[in-house]
Amino acid sequence: MKICIFCGYKGKITRHHLIPRFYRRKIATNPRAEKYIGIDLNRAVRCCRECHDAIHRHIEDSQLADEYYNEGMIWSHPAVSLFFKMRREEIESL
Repeated sequence: MKICIFCGYKGKITRHHLIPRFYRRKIATNPRAEKYIGIDLNRAVRCCRECHDAIHRHIEDSQLADEYYNEGMIWSHPAVSLFFKMRREEIESL
């Protein structure tokens, strides 16, 4: 069974690419993108539609590529983190 890594939802899961496609191309061709060395630019994580939508509602693609390009960084965003916690509580109460 597939589980959302952010809220624990079990069911239909989407894939969230940690670095949006447009920025993956830019980073791959930029010789000065040192902070991305060793990072899989195509990496995606499994999450439910609600968490996926919350990420994109609160974080612009340019910010995802520059500041929030792994799960820990996404968790550090205050509004997104709050959404994940509230969603997890909702799921656990069912």
